[in-house]
Amino acid sequence: MRRELRLAQHYENSPGGVAFVATDYRDNLGFPTLRGAYDTIAATEYALEKFPSIDTVYLFGVSMGGAVSGTAIVESAAISDDGKALYDYWITAEGVSQLVETYGEAKAAAEATGNATGNATAMAAAAGIERDTGGTPAECPLAYQRRSPALHAAQMQLGGVQAATVIHPVNDGLVPHNQGREMAGALTTAGIATQFFTVVGIPEGQDPGTTGTGTLGAGEADGTLNLAGHGSEADATHPVMRTAFEQLRKMLDGQYNAEVPYFECIVDHRAPEDSCQADQF
Repeated sequence: MRRELRLAQHYENSPGGVAFVATDYRDNLGFPTLRGAYDTIAATEYALEKFPSIDTVYLFGVSMGGAVSGTAIVESAAISDDGKALYDYWITAEGVSQLVETYGEAKAAAEATGNATGNATAMAAAAGIERDTGGTPAECPLAYQRRSPALHAAQMQLGGVQAATVIHPVNDGLVPHNQGREMAGALTTAGIATQFFTVVGIPEGQDPGTTGTGTLGAGEADGTLNLAGHGSEADATHPVMRTAFEQLRKMLDGQYNAEVPYFECIVDHRAPEDSCQADQF
């Protein structure tokens, strides 16, 4: 965020100053979708109070943060006096959009190792989801529905979200690619201008992130396949994060095309650099 703040000072078309706020959620090592959403809302309200000249708010979520940020949009509209959300634009990178799916995948991954310890990351995710929702999907179905942004795109549109960008790697080992597809489809159906980027290839020798092939026990193929997996938000060179930050910069610099109802692009280092321009449509 510090890097983006420095870059924002040099944007040619930026309408004014830019402020960045990052949220440290309660139960941050768990899976605090709803609590994280309300922490994000509180942080946003604080920033708007501190900088009253702000007139456009961009929300950026990665992985679990996709569910947190999407839920924050819906919840902020639900608690406002006029039904309007706090947020104008949304970027979700490799984000969770269906919490029931993620819970089921986490449970399956935790049990797939066949030993007592299981997959520590998956076990922590499943336990954290249960803490935030109050139980399993069978016990608390409405809590899972409430925390699944793909089920609430219509509320986002009614809340005033102008445009959204969805980015997802094809070989994601933590949040499978279909969740990005579901989110992009829901947003488009609701009438929100949506850009959907599927990240396919990575340069040979680059860390692909957490891959689906690795999760399925076939990680030895990753070096041959060179397919993008779940990238870390700390890795600015990973193609998922590079694409996400490029779209954020376009938004902040007034170069983002929010007029195209739907735009889809395959991101691959072997493709021509100008093959993914929404302005072409």
